[in-house]
Amino acid sequence: MGPNNAELVRVFTREIGAVIADITFPSNLAFEAVIDCEAGSAIHDTGARYEIKINVIDFSAMRSIVRSAIVAAGSLGDAGWPKQAQQFMFPLPAPGALNEGHICKIFASLKVGIANTYASLAENKLFLITSK
Repeated sequence: MGPNNAELVRVFTREIGAVIADITFPSNLAFEAVIDCEAGSAIHDTGARYEIKINVIDFSAMRSIVRSAIVAAGSLGDAGWPKQAQQFMFPLPAPGALNEGHICKIFASLKVGIANTYASLAENKLFLITSK
């Protein structure tokens, strides 16, 4: 990545507060999406505006679970994104027993800039809602 770029490195799911990624979640427990981002030194130091959004799709039911939710927004270098590498967490509620066996996916987007916005997209591996 160059000094003038910012991008989403990856998106993954995990149990709340866990260290490693996971792709199966019991229907009765909440979990979280983690979005890893990086910004080059030049764009980070300018304090460019950014906005991160997330979409969660249930492919089994063909419906949105989360639609264009803002995960974070502000200026690079502020309290929300203080260092060049930053991780954002987005909590997802327990899916419930009616969603057991459903296969889902997360898509995230990052916009950086004011006049000439730069965009970056990332998606996670499919994940499965299981029984308790």
